[in-house]
Parts: sequence; structure tokens; C-alpha cells
Amino acid sequence: MRKLCIFLLAFILVIQVYLMSSKNIFSIYYDSYSNNLIEKKDNIDESNLISAKVVDNYNGLIRDIFLINKGKLDNIKENSFVINSEGLVGQVVKTYDHYSVVRSIFSHKTKIAIETNGCYGTLGVEYNGFVIDDLINCDDINVNDAVFTSKYNYSLSNILIGYIYKIKSHKLYIKPSVNKYKIHNVGVIIDDL
Repeated sequence: MRKLCIFLLAFILVIQVYLMSSKNIFSIYYDSYSNNLIEKKDNIDESNLISAKVVDNYNGLIRDIFLINKGKLDNIKENSFVINSEGLVGQVVKTYDHYSVVRSIFSHKTKIAIETNGCYGTLGVEYNGFVIDDLINCDDINVNDAVFTSKYNYSLSNILIGYIYKIKSHKLYIKPSVNKYKIHNVGVIIDDL
């Protein structure tokens, strides 16, 4: 009986992945919710995005890694940024033929070069938010300033990460723009622009 249940669950998962990959889910989501994201970032073009669906996210809570239903055969490459309408979600760390492993921006292993108002640093994770403590050229920074990926990353710059909510002892505390409980449809940026 147990083997039959495991077989049925595996069969249902395979069918779900097949059905999700046959639709362009992200394009619909992307068109209706993130037009302002494209307008703000001239260098993000819908033709440089591959729609994907999160297929394993630990019961709705994005932890260190998650799986998406696109892989090498869909032109997904390692180090590509993964976004949704709210901003940066993570970065591809491993690709397989039909799926990819993404390191969540909420992972304690996250190290992403950032920029805000001409200030540069490296984003790290601390408790439930982000912190930047290796700041360079930081004269004109204020609470509520937006924080973006910088040109010093492997992939595209100017992707929203979050907003500064506290400045203390040469550290910037960042509130994520992405809600980690609502990451379902994503886009993978496929080209270094």
C-alpha cells in the first residue's frame, strides 16, 4: 500500500510539472503585475526572461533553496538572477535538463553586490531581513532609499532588493521587497545585458 501511495504522489508531481511547463504562467503574471518594474529598469526586457513556476518550496516557505520547473533545455544558466514582480528572489546555483535549483535571497549564504544612491556594498542575511556592513562611498543615504543589485554581479544590475529601514553603526538594514511566503511564479533573466 505504501509503495502505491508513493508511486501515485510521484505520478501526480510529474503531471503537475508537465502541465505547468506547457503554459507561459509567468508572462501572464508578469504583464499584469510588474509593468512598473520594467519601466524602472530599462535593461530588463520580457524577451530576456524565461517564465518558471516554483515546484518545491518547502510548503510555501522559501528557505535556502527551491526548485523551479525550467532547466538547461530551457536555456537556464547557473548564476542567473530569478525575479518576480516584487524584485529579486534568488540566483540559480545548479541546472538540470528540466529543472533548476535556486538559492533564495533569504539564504544565509547569500552574498550579492548592491548599490543605493552611489553607495556600494555586499548584501547579507541577518535574522528576518538583510544587512549591508561593508559600505563604500556612502555619503547620501537615507531611510526608505531603494536598494538594487549592482553592476558587480554575475548578471544584471538594477534589480530591486528592498528598502533601507534603519542606519546604525555603519550598517544598513534592509526590508526585503519580496514576500518570501508568496513566491510562486518567477522569471529567470537569461542574458548578461
